[in-house]
Amino acid sequence: MEEVGKPTDTLSVYIEMRTDLGGNPKDDYAAALIHEFNKKLNDLPMEEQNLVEKRDKILMDVLGDEGHGRVRTRGSGPTPSEIYGKKVTYLELDSSYKERLRSEIVQDLSKEFEDKFN
Repeated sequence: MEEVGKPTDTLSVYIEMRTDLGGNPKDDYAAALIHEFNKKLNDLPMEEQNLVEKRDKILMDVLGDEGHGRVRTRGSGPTPSEIYGKKVTYLELDSSYKERLRSEIVQDLSKEFEDKFN
């Protein structure tokens, strides 16, 4: 795809795999998915429509989460952590970050409470 100037983000590859050489969807299911992808893309501001993060989010919004240990359009080899990096859980965050996060949440909630009852 790259050699012929086509984008290689996950959404573009997914669509390419489900269209024929003329660019037409291979079946009704593919047509419905592509329609939904395009609808969500058109809802974005023009300057955001080619951002990989936005296109990836649209793919995930339409198709849902990927299966355990799978990465769409990447074959059976790569794992999600190899492609996207390791996810950090709340338990793995250092204590100073957790304290700052707690403090910000308390401040935000206190301000909302004050605004609501004053």
